[in-house]
Amino acid sequence: MLKLLKVNLFFWRTILCLGGFVFFPGLESFSQDTNAISDSLTWPDPHWIDPDTFRGPGFYFSIFKILACLILFLLWVRSADWINQDLLFHRLKRNTWNPIVVGCFSFALLMMWVIPYFWPAFLLLLIAYSGPALTYIFYYRNPLVEDHLRVLTPEHIRFLVAKNLRYVGVHISDDASLLSEDDLGPEVDLSADLDSARPTKQARTILARQVEGYAATTDLFGDALDRRATQLLLSFGEQMGIRYLIDGVWHNLPPQSIETGRQITEVLSTLATDPEDEAKHSFAQGNEAHFSARFRKMIDSETDAVKLNHMQAQRNQFHGKWEENVICKLTLAKGENLERWLITFHRSADHLHSLIDLGMRTKTAEEVAATLQKTSGMILFSALPSGGLTTLINIGLESVDRYMRDFVSVEDSDSPEPEIANVDPKYYDSTAGERPVDCLPAVSRAQPDVIVCRNLVDPQSAQMLCDLAMKEFLVIGSIGARDSLEALLRVLVMKVPPELVAGSITTVVHGRLIRKLCTECKTAYQPSSELLKKLGIPPERAEKLYRAAQPESEKICDVCEGIGYHGVTGIYEVLQMDQDIQKILVSGKPNIDDLKRVARKAGMRTELDHGKLLVARGITSVEELQRVLKK
Repeated sequence: MLKLLKVNLFFWRTILCLGGFVFFPGLESFSQDTNAISDSLTWPDPHWIDPDTFRGPGFYFSIFKILACLILFLLWVRSADWINQDLLFHRLKRNTWNPIVVGCFSFALLMMWVIPYFWPAFLLLLIAYSGPALTYIFYYRNPLVEDHLRVLTPEHIRFLVAKNLRYVGVHISDDASLLSEDDLGPEVDLSADLDSARPTKQARTILARQVEGYAATTDLFGDALDRRATQLLLSFGEQMGIRYLIDGVWHNLPPQSIETGRQITEVLSTLATDPEDEAKHSFAQGNEAHFSARFRKMIDSETDAVKLNHMQAQRNQFHGKWEENVICKLTLAKGENLERWLITFHRSADHLHSLIDLGMRTKTAEEVAATLQKTSGMILFSALPSGGLTTLINIGLESVDRYMRDFVSVEDSDSPEPEIANVDPKYYDSTAGERPVDCLPAVSRAQPDVIVCRNLVDPQSAQMLCDLAMKEFLVIGSIGARDSLEALLRVLVMKVPPELVAGSITTVVHGRLIRKLCTECKTAYQPSSELLKKLGIPPERAEKLYRAAQPESEKICDVCEGIGYHGVTGIYEVLQMDQDIQKILVSGKPNIDDLKRVARKAGMRTELDHGKLLVARGITSVEELQRVLKK
């Protein structure tokens, strides 16, 4: 593969070297028009020329001719690069066509030194550019590829015109002869760099694009991202199994052959490993690697805008090509008879700006925002794994004033959190055995107003955070649990003194993600009186409820693709600490049932209550609420 990399680099060096030939022969050709001027002039005796006053008549170079050659050269560079990439993509004869494309243009550049007239030389250069390119397209490439992949056909030209006119608001009506965007699918470019605009690992990217399975990998990633998947799982057995995690639920796809799977994993290994590191020839078990995927898709209808619901508010008004840079995290797990490749997609959450955008009720959001304005105590955020805990904390922080108060975040350098404006991160290294407790003393000496420690990872750190919450610091922490009351008990399980837990924690916010019914295909039904009674919904407030549409073989919803759900929202509960709860915690034998009874008596609205409200409003279904609460 290193040999292929060197060949590719040699290709670009050749192009850069040939760039110089555009100007040197051009200077000679451009000066041909000045010969008549020089013959007609009577040049003065060089012995008495004053170099300070004599400059000559000027106009020795033609700007128009210089620009004409420069534009043609840049067009050739772009076309040569496309042909090279196309040969790689379709696994065609690179060693034949790259020399033809480069050699013909190189010969024409050399001939510009010989031909004394500009226009014949320029015509030769134009033929040397267009001849090999058009021959490659019409007589070699197009007959070998599928119909919808052919270029410069009448359908392809019309498609390009229609696609570019959409940027200025001009829409050409659909036609059977016009290439369909569904046939072409989304475009995906994989890069070893997290920021494709600042490449530092270009060698890996080039090598990955030369692997035979690159096309299959980009097709798989494009399909997963188009369906809004947040995780992609490849499992190997007799075949390669494929699963997408969409809206928190795994969906199986048709398996593919082992050969195709190995080609895909070779591309992923190439992106994840350094080609110059001889100690690592492939991606190893237990390792994690990050790379990026540039996802592009045409959006030309309301269905497409709804289907890709990231940044929903902007996409509803956008007609054209949507581009998104997705950070991908790769994890490999191997067993005796099992091999799994897990790719996690970190997609943008720029469409979420407030707690209400997360699905929180207005009154609950105001309650949480008021708690975040306090000057002391601990606010504990909680959720199940993959339950949106990071997003909940980030949006909570963004909803408060961070300019009049000093915020410090204690984070693991091995897995840093997304950057938030005016939140100063302080890092500890978990790979070196460090914990939050190791940097908390230095953080507290700086006297910030708010300390954010996202994970209570060990008893010592949890106890120190509780101590700081009792000393005029507002502490924001998080812990995994099934509900807000269990979150309190989990802190006690970490051997933190009950008196310290009861005196420091003021609020616990817990959330769960729940899928929303597809607005295009959800079906209404008349609920029974027993069901309404069980849900606690008055019959007059819910004359009909909604459920997911049953998939039919002859008709599949274009928005949810037969799943019945599209997008997620949240159900939340907020536990405010009071004296009754504190008494139970310090009693020595706290009981979850006693905590629930006291919390309900104090007026706490549970996640079940919030979920019932969403069912009554037709946002979700009874079946989905039952599924979520069983976790």
